[in-house]
Amino acid sequence: MSLVLLILALVVLSYVLSRATDVLIGGIVQLSRGTAFEAYGLTTFLVALATSLPELFVGVTAALEGRPSLPLGVLMGSNIANVSLVVGGAAVISGAIRAKKQVYKKDIAYAFLAGILPMVLISDGVLSRIDGLVLVAIYVWFVIATMSKKKRERLEKEGDEFGGELDLTHRVLALVGKQDVEMGLLRLTVGSAMLVVCADWIVRLAQIIAEMAQIPVLIVGLFMVSVGTVMPELSFEIKAAGKREYMMMFGNLIGSIVANSSLILGLVALISPVLIDGNKMTYFGSAAFFVFIFGLFWWFTCSKKELTRLEGAILVGCYLAFALVQIGLA
Repeated sequence: MSLVLLILALVVLSYVLSRATDVLIGGIVQLSRGTAFEAYGLTTFLVALATSLPELFVGVTAALEGRPSLPLGVLMGSNIANVSLVVGGAAVISGAIRAKKQVYKKDIAYAFLAGILPMVLISDGVLSRIDGLVLVAIYVWFVIATMSKKKRERLEKEGDEFGGELDLTHRVLALVGKQDVEMGLLRLTVGSAMLVVCADWIVRLAQIIAEMAQIPVLIVGLFMVSVGTVMPELSFEIKAAGKREYMMMFGNLIGSIVANSSLILGLVALISPVLIDGNKMTYFGSAAFFVFIFGLFWWFTCSKKELTRLEGAILVGCYLAFALVQIGLA
């Protein structure tokens, strides 16, 4: 009974974590209106990073507490869930999701390469601090490459907003007192505080559940925690699909996978090197499934330039089958 209550508490905390992320995303959106961020950067960088904040806070908290194997499972589980449960679920609920040519030819390739890079680096059994530095550098490159595409448009918007080329002091003063900026900062503060508290308790509960149930912490992170942390992505994908904002959907999906695999896992490794000693079969089995499910998603997207409701259901079904097999083997 106590184990059931702990699992229920973990589920509730994961839900609260997703709601805290909603508050934080709202703050970022308000700040973007007040500071004239352009839409492409908001989707592929800001929103994608914001929806990955649960993984970031759980990962960093676990690393600081000396439990880096938990975020390894959470991040792997989140990437798998994003490419199957999240986008597949959005397709099932909303219908066909269409992709433009540049998405499936280049951007999805970036996400795939970012997703498998940690698997290559950890093939020796450890993700070292040097590996972590490489991953963070990859993320910085991705952000610069992505944001530079729309640099001219963003500068033009800033010029319209602030009356042309102004120095940094004048721009800061122009933001003071703007309602969007003030409310955005307030929501950022409240959301961040909620995330810190929830992440700490999730890490503690996950460790206790793993010990009581005698299952690897990696499994707890791979399913119990990761499903909760992808709720912001699922909510965003469904809302974007309902508005037929397909580019925003793919931008968020791609940005989340890249952030999870490079920035967040890189920061975890920098704080505390990640070992997969007793969980190699579970991890590499999950890595193989990520390659499979991503390849399936890519094929579905490229075949008809869209992801149909049936194909979305297949992705969701594959995720459920994978979860049953992994939990059964544990």
